[in-house]
Amino acid sequence: MLKRSRINLEQAIEAIEIYQEIPLEITEINLKVAVRLAGKYDIYAYDAYILQCAIEHDLPLISLDQNLIDIAKHEGIQVIEVES
Repeated sequence: MLKRSRINLEQAIEAIEIYQEIPLEITEINLKVAVRLAGKYDIYAYDAYILQCAIEHDLPLISLDQNLIDIAKHEGIQVIEVES
């Protein structure tokens, strides 16, 4: 977003500070199912991993990627909308 001038440097730094407050946990997912999602929607594997993690752990998706949001909704994943 910074590179595309959608946010300025201060906003990017603020976003990082907020991001660092989010607790993270390393978890395993079914990679075969994730790769099937990637093929089904013609998306990058890492995007499919995020979707599969949300599915397997019944977690909402937070994203600015409208395509990913649309796919998540289609797959029945709760989406938390973020204004950009």
